[in-house]
Amino acid sequence: MVSQWQQRITQLVHYLGSYRSLWHESVFNQPQPLWLQQHPQLADWLLALPEQQVIEYDLNQAALITDASVYLNDLYDLAKLSQFDLVEVALPKPINPRQFAHIPGRKLEQIQSFVAALPPYDGKLLEWCSGKGHLGRLFAQQHGNSVVSLEYDKALCDSGTELAARAQLPQRFICQDALATEAADVVQSRQRAVALHACGDLHRQLLHHGVNNKTEQLAISPCCYHLTTEELYQPLSNLALELSLPLDRSHLRLAVLQTKTAPERVRRLRATEVSYRLGFKRLLASINVLQQPLPSCGKAIFSQGFESFCRWACAELRIELNTTPCWDELELQGQADWQRQRRLDLARQLFRPALESYLVLDRALYLAENGYQVSISRFCQDQITPRNILIFAKRHSE
Repeated sequence: MVSQWQQRITQLVHYLGSYRSLWHESVFNQPQPLWLQQHPQLADWLLALPEQQVIEYDLNQAALITDASVYLNDLYDLAKLSQFDLVEVALPKPINPRQFAHIPGRKLEQIQSFVAALPPYDGKLLEWCSGKGHLGRLFAQQHGNSVVSLEYDKALCDSGTELAARAQLPQRFICQDALATEAADVVQSRQRAVALHACGDLHRQLLHHGVNNKTEQLAISPCCYHLTTEELYQPLSNLALELSLPLDRSHLRLAVLQTKTAPERVRRLRATEVSYRLGFKRLLASINVLQQPLPSCGKAIFSQGFESFCRWACAELRIELNTTPCWDELELQGQADWQRQRRLDLARQLFRPALESYLVLDRALYLAENGYQVSISRFCQDQITPRNILIFAKRHSE
């Protein structure tokens, strides 16, 4: 299996390198990317897409990849390299609905699927970045594990302690920053360490501690690779280091950039925000002011209309408006720019699964290089969560 992963990550790096111009630069930062000249037929097809088709591709990247393969012949092979088997298994025991009634439905499905996908383990369990400890509590209920839950937020620790006591389950909380040096002491050899959607440096830290402390089993579902202190991606495995695929935070963010489970309200708000920001760029160009980055802002401002947003932005950047702009025209231009850019951005989305698979394989190979037998699978359907990859590692007996 390790040799197959080595071949797979090597091929992924080859294809990602060959098509680098398509995914390296966001069209929102570079409105006229180089690939428009390199792949004119792909660009024409994307720009001609009707609105409903764009929405469908946003929700179904597999369909996007299938249809775009007419213009990029290697997409089919790239998609195969990015696939991992789905494991759907029922929990060994029924759960007590009252113990988990307060967890939102989709989150509960994620937790149940994660626990069910792992083989039974009767030893101690470490829940990394636990929140209220829902995952650890379900492991304790299903397998009788004694659980230690590591969490930074004291309020969440207190809530989790209360929930565990109410369920009469052996779970205790350690209020500790997972990135602190002292957190290494919590990761021990004779335990299973689990992390469901621990972000960036948080799950990397667990992998490092697990390897250093020779933890028996590690089970992680990585998330938000871009939440890291490093400007450039630092590969974990020796092979990924040798292959040298340069990635920055924007590429790591692309790897997890999906709106499949986002509510319609969230998607509409994003459309408004981006079109307003693009309309503001048009305003700056119309008054011959150098483009400047806008600070982040509360979402409420986007409900106040385009003119209010622009006046807020001008105040933030200390720009005086000496004339009255044509707000309606600028707003329409921003909307048109958004429609163009979101279509062209679909070209970048074609390579999102490959980037995520590269990052997953890097982690799996790192564990394999350090004495673990490793498996990679998907623990639930994408509709439950698109971040559904499970890396499970068991240390070889010495």
